[in-house]
Amino acid sequence: MTKKTTFCISTHNDLNYLKLCIESLEKNCFYNDYFLYIYSEGSADETDEWLKQNFSDDPDVKFWCKPERWDDNYWGVGGGFRFLAEKVKTPYIILLHADMYCSPEFDRPLVENIKPNLIISCHRIEPDIWNNGILESEVKSIRPGTLCAHKDYFGYTYKNFNSELFESFANQFTYNNNKLYKRGEGAGGFIICKETYEKIGHPDPLFAPASFEDMDWFIRAQLKGIDFILTCKSLLWHFSSRSCNFPDDNFSKISERQKIAEIENRKKWLTKWNKMFEHDKIGFVSSDNMRIIDKENKYQ
Repeated sequence: MTKKTTFCISTHNDLNYLKLCIESLEKNCFYNDYFLYIYSEGSADETDEWLKQNFSDDPDVKFWCKPERWDDNYWGVGGGFRFLAEKVKTPYIILLHADMYCSPEFDRPLVENIKPNLIISCHRIEPDIWNNGILESEVKSIRPGTLCAHKDYFGYTYKNFNSELFESFANQFTYNNNKLYKRGEGAGGFIICKETYEKIGHPDPLFAPASFEDMDWFIRAQLKGIDFILTCKSLLWHFSSRSCNFPDDNFSKISERQKIAEIENRKKWLTKWNKMFEHDKIGFVSSDNMRIIDKENKYQ
């Protein structure tokens, strides 16, 4: 049978979470006939050595290790996705961050419903490390497609993550819910046709290593006429920005790389779009009145 799907994972110093992510794919994918592409950019935590040791002879897994920032187009999370997407040969691409753990059969509703000019996002649950005030026994929706749990509910690090408890919750969640939203973006954890990805174009390296690039990509997708669907039948656990914001399990310290990116990319956003992005009434980033300001005065 010809493979239809390629999972693409962009990673930077996330080895312990990457292991969990790959474990969840091997354990929980409904369609187990897929390719796995991994891009490790500037990792210094033995990620590269682990990939070489475990997947060098696996025909279904391909990985590329770059020891440092070597090309602006392939820098950061978005750059990693660009590098991998350029090599994908299958009709469908599922983009994942290295710090995501997929629930049982999470890929089934994505693969079975995808079509051209459409992005289908799964639901995500994240630990409450952003101080949303979630109580110890709670899981709440904080915006379409994103649930938030108390940081100790499932375990917020690879050391104490309870995968069995999460999988049990996910099975119950997908059984009890049957919602489809017309709009629902997700920065990782979504499926897209290869031809649709190429229609939108790659993440803009202007916003590397990781800040505003997902919002920029979603707005450009809307301006290209791409539709968005958010399904409750697919779920994953997102440990939350391990590469970008919190390189360690210390939520009081944001990486210097991310601090600089947040400041500089806000300026770049205003230069490119001439206004900050806004969300509509259901929390979806809106392309209303957004226009790219560049020398050629055209959409990129």
